[in-house]
Amino acid sequence: MIILDFGSGTTCKNDHAEIVKMIDGLAAVDTGKHEIIIKWQLFRDVFYQGAKLPELDQDVYLFAKDYAESCGYDTTASVFDKASLDFLLSTNPPFIKIAARPDVYPLMASIPYDMDIIVSAPSVEDHDLLVGRPCVKAVLCCVPDYPADPTVYENQFSGLLHYGISDHTEDFYLFNKYRPLYAEFHYKLEDSTGVDAQDFARTPEQLREIL
Repeated sequence: MIILDFGSGTTCKNDHAEIVKMIDGLAAVDTGKHEIIIKWQLFRDVFYQGAKLPELDQDVYLFAKDYAESCGYDTTASVFDKASLDFLLSTNPPFIKIAARPDVYPLMASIPYDMDIIVSAPSVEDHDLLVGRPCVKAVLCCVPDYPADPTVYENQFSGLLHYGISDHTEDFYLFNKYRPLYAEFHYKLEDSTGVDAQDFARTPEQLREIL
């Protein structure tokens, strides 16, 4: 499974036309070789370098979900607070994504037992604690640097990378070497801007290499 992180309101600007371009760009390079899930970020009052990040409007998320479904893609999100989790659960997502932030791990206690969870782990210790928890479908090895050094992944998560990677590096070295069961990448268009659209994010043209 490949999970593509479309960001919050930062990359798409909460603009329907931009969302259509992003999904169409993916569809244009998707050969059907992998299962692809589109993932957004849902949060309230999150700050980065002192500035409040643009939130993805709920009605925009619903538009994106509907348009993605018309193109054959399921949609979910990473959630960072209880209100965002409750909203996401109301949309019947394929799973809930929990980011590599131990401060949001307690949200997993509010997720129904019949809903799958995919969670990122920033350390081997977190990885080992999360594996085997009820409802956890997969644990992704994550180095929370932007961009991240692939050798840090290899040194820190030796023996675990073939299970799952939340990949913040700038190329597909880790994916091609370890062929993880689950791989997550940030996604952007060539002209995308914002904190989620830096060199660690992949464009449709770059994704051709693995799709």
